[in-house]
Amino acid sequence: MNIAIVGAGAIGGYLGVKLALSGCNVTFIARGENLKAIQANGMTLKLDDGTSLHAP
Repeated sequence: MNIAIVGAGAIGGYLGVKLALSGCNVTFIARGENLKAIQANGMTLKLDDGTSLHAP
């Protein structure tokens, strides 16, 4: 499934990473510093238990 996330902030980022890790093809639409950070590092979801999930 192809999904576009408009706005890769806290909520969009969380949902996008979870969807990407479940097998969906996710495209984030971002701008400014968020865009630069995503391009350089991908998206990482840090959970309360200290683990991190990374979606390139």
